[in-house]
Order: sequence, then C-alpha cells, then structure tokens
Amino acid sequence: MALVVCGTVSACADTSSTPASQRGFFGGIGAAVTGSDERRAAGLEQSAADAERKKQQLEARLGAANADAARTQAQVRAAEQRLAAVRSDLQRQKERLAALRARSQSGPSAEEASRLQRELDAVDRERRAAQEASNAVTPATLRNLEERTHAIGLALDRLGAV
Repeated sequence: MALVVCGTVSACADTSSTPASQRGFFGGIGAAVTGSDERRAAGLEQSAADAERKKQQLEARLGAANADAARTQAQVRAAEQRLAAVRSDLQRQKERLAALRARSQSGPSAEEASRLQRELDAVDRERRAAQEASNAVTPATLRNLEERTHAIGLALDRLGAV
C-alpha cells in the first residue's frame, strides 16, 4: 500500500507547474513532498523583486531625464534672455553711432565710425545666427557677443568724447 501511495505521489509531482486549485489531493501531496510549490513561490517572488527593481531603475532614469530637460530649458531661456540683451545693446549703439555720425561727417572720427558700424553689423549677424540656433548656442558664443558689444560701447564712448 505504501508503495502505491509513493508511486501515485511521485507521478503527481510532475504536475508541479499546474496551479494548486487544479491538481487535486495527490497532486498537492506530490507538490508538498517535492517542494515544487516552494520553488515556484520563490521564483515568483524573485520575478516580482526583479520587476520592482527594474521599475525603480526606470523611475530613476525618468527623474534624471526630467531634471536634464528642465536644466536644458532653463539654459535655453537664459541664452535667449542674454541674446535679447545683446540685441537691445546693439540697437542702442546703432542709434548712438548714427547720432555721432550726424555730428561729424569727416576726419578720423568718420573712419572710426565706419569701423564701428562694420563691427556692429558683424556682431548683429552673429547674434541673429546664435538666436536662430538658441538650443545650440554655447556659453562661449554668448560671452563673445557680450564682450564685443561691450567693447563697441567703450569705443562709442571714446568716439563721443572726441
């Protein structure tokens, strides 16, 4: 009799992948004897733990991506504001240069005014190009435009003092 029960239990052990509700009495006994239910539960727990770890990694990557996007947007806004300030400075300097030119039509002042006009035009072209590519404008480009605009302002001051 014991031999029949052991044979039946071992035959039912092959159904360990079958859900417990569909195994019946001997299938349940077989699963208990072989430990297949515990292995299956451990495998499911490991799968759940792996899925949770992947979820946390994806959430961390999403958070980093969102932070990068926010930082990039802030940099673009800052670059746009700096370019707008350069544009305003250039416009004021062009008006100032026009007024200085109206006062002095010849001599060294006129040559310097022409040079400043060329420089203003060049800086304005570079500013427009940078503004069109505001997502890709570098801090060095912005700094260069600001420094050149400042230098033009100083040259206008000298020209106005003459």
